[in-house]
Amino acid sequence: MKYIYFLFFFSICNLAYGQVSITGKVQSKDKSVLSGASLRLYQDTLVKFSTSSTQGGSFNFAAVQPGRYKLVISFNGFQARDTTFDISSDMEMEFTLTPKTIQLDSITIKAKQNFLEKKVDRIVYNIDGLSIYANKSVGDILKSIPRLNVTRSAIEIRGSGPAAVMIDDRLIYLSSRDLLEYLNIFKNDIASIEIITNPPAKYDAQGSGLINIVTKKKKSYGLFGYVESSITKNTYWENDETLNLGFRNKNFSLVTSLGGSLGAYQETTTASTSFASPDQTDWADYAKNRNKFNNERFNLVAEWLLSKKTKLYSSYSLTRLNSNDAQNHTLNYFNNGAQDSTGLTKGISKSNGLTNIFNIGLNSAFGKKNNSLDASLDYVNKTSDLSTNSGTVNYSNDLVTPTNTSYVLSNSGNIPKDVLSSKIDLSFPKLFKAINFETGVKYSLFNNHSQTDYDELLNGVSVYDGVATKDTFQYKEQDIAGYISLDADFKKWSFKTGLRYEETITNGSSTAQQHQATFGDFFPSSFLQYKIANGTSTDISYSRRIARPTLFDVNPFKFFTSIYSDYVGNPYLSPSLQDNFNFNFTLKSSYIFSLFYNVVHSPIVSLPFNTEKDFIETRKENNGRLNNYGFNFDMSLNLKSWWQSSFSASAASYRYFSSYNYSLDGAPWNITLSTRQSLQISPTFSSDLNFSATLPGGGFNISTQKGYSSLDLGLTKSLLKNRLILTVSGQDILRSSSQKTITTTPDFQAISSNYYDFRQVAITLRYKFGKELKVVRKKSNPQELNRLR
Repeated sequence: MKYIYFLFFFSICNLAYGQVSITGKVQSKDKSVLSGASLRLYQDTLVKFSTSSTQGGSFNFAAVQPGRYKLVISFNGFQARDTTFDISSDMEMEFTLTPKTIQLDSITIKAKQNFLEKKVDRIVYNIDGLSIYANKSVGDILKSIPRLNVTRSAIEIRGSGPAAVMIDDRLIYLSSRDLLEYLNIFKNDIASIEIITNPPAKYDAQGSGLINIVTKKKKSYGLFGYVESSITKNTYWENDETLNLGFRNKNFSLVTSLGGSLGAYQETTTASTSFASPDQTDWADYAKNRNKFNNERFNLVAEWLLSKKTKLYSSYSLTRLNSNDAQNHTLNYFNNGAQDSTGLTKGISKSNGLTNIFNIGLNSAFGKKNNSLDASLDYVNKTSDLSTNSGTVNYSNDLVTPTNTSYVLSNSGNIPKDVLSSKIDLSFPKLFKAINFETGVKYSLFNNHSQTDYDELLNGVSVYDGVATKDTFQYKEQDIAGYISLDADFKKWSFKTGLRYEETITNGSSTAQQHQATFGDFFPSSFLQYKIANGTSTDISYSRRIARPTLFDVNPFKFFTSIYSDYVGNPYLSPSLQDNFNFNFTLKSSYIFSLFYNVVHSPIVSLPFNTEKDFIETRKENNGRLNNYGFNFDMSLNLKSWWQSSFSASAASYRYFSSYNYSLDGAPWNITLSTRQSLQISPTFSSDLNFSATLPGGGFNISTQKGYSSLDLGLTKSLLKNRLILTVSGQDILRSSSQKTITTTPDFQAISSNYYDFRQVAITLRYKFGKELKVVRKKSNPQELNRLR
């Protein structure tokens, strides 16, 4: 590595006398920077140099011989531009590109973009305008992105692991259902999904990878908005309503949305455990639960243009999540392979949560070289009341004769959370001639003060008689970070390096124990890219990451999942470090081949234990080492002017080295395939089909999994001069998206499967009003991210 750094800085010092440089910036008419624009420098008819604009929109041609040249600039969705000039000394230029648009009754139709784009540090999936994504929940949209794996508890990048999520470069401090419900505020305004598998030093070191959801940027003056209604049928009915209103003039904009969803879905699960000892009772739990929900959401976003170079922005969001789940379980007991009795469970599980998110920020440019300052403050307040009450009565196999054994299980808690985060980023393009410089600092504070209680009654008598089952858990975490980053372009080479330092200070206490810890480390990153030709390049990168435990991970309180299983956190967990290596080859901006390898040191894993009799307890631990490796292949083609096709394949394997004697047959391979076909049947009618499949045999940590797949179809029809949009979509048409995992230990084997009513049909009507002058894709300058919470 030291030789790469030496050659990099040596090349700066050896720019020959007599050679000049051409620097500049590419932007759109609304002053948004255009990153990834193609620039080719011709002399006569030969291409002498080629490059792409950086994330800040800047470009640089170094070591150019004086003479007469022609510069051609192009970017997807924009009209190409060229200029001819003579150069004898260093020059700085600025170019503004005009969107390719078609004006139709005051509504602008954007030129179609490629579904897949490969940039220096990320892969971009452009979903705007595709009917299969229209009006779907954000969770369903993310599931259809080839590189992502989405469950109800995590969002993962295949080959990288759990990812942090942001909206327009702003961190979202939520996880699982809370995160997905909050993201639904933006479901009709998503332009693209950006996947950053190996983040540079500018980003927060937390998480294996980053996901940036880029929303559409609308330039509409006066009053504008839309009203939308959607009805969905799975086992039950669901309804979702949204009202969006906005007002904008030259220097101020205010956009608000109000929405809610009401309905239910069926959760079908199976969990069974077979013990190695014949003295223990095997059991299998079958459940068909009806989960009812009533959710509300509100969002308010304001922007003030204080001057041509300074913008102040602020947003407030509120989400209220209420659920009432009716439990209906059948629990079968087995001795020596024969069923000897059955337990019937009835119960209610309730959850009431309220989340407030506030953000304020300032973005300002200064100096002659477009230096920039970006400062922001985020605050999240979340309250959550949980309660579960269920009763299980055991019968003989005839389901009539009682065995005089009954269980009553209760679990309740209040789990509030406060998160305060502030950061400042400074960017200095061409601070050292051809070198861009960035730096920034960040401070985050997490507070938790939860109260929980549990109890289990056996034939009316508490099994915890004399043992305290109430607990108060207090947890405080402070994260302090700072970074520097350098990048430059030299002819066909691009180089970027950076260093970040983060320190974490934690204090936790519960009724039974206390814990304090301090952890600090450096996180380097390096990137090297070679541009072979226009749209064809190869790059290699390295970065170090960190995975901190979540608040749920460190809470030492029991959370029962059944009368025979529970989960308990671990306040003594420490962060785990991860070294990531990536290699990418991009061909003609249509094919991407990627190799990855990463090592996780002392990973935070969930491990099951047979703690007593027939009971299984799952605990979080720092244990062992995890090696991940594999490849990804992505392809996106315009087969016809009306037919866009994409295909993705991934093969990944891992080796988990644990101090426990878990049974893993070799190195499991996770193989996934997906394809998307988009057809523009007429100017007002389009269809999209998406199919994805995960083959059997893969797994994670100590579990293996069976295969599953999903087939989705979307149809969109525009009416009333594109003001009324009708969408009909079907999800998981073949009802094949059911996951099954197997965990084998020396003491037992556990098998679980689930199906969450994924097969459904949805009909959505959306009516737009106001004068939309134009719609263009919003370009983003990546900011820091933090972990899913």
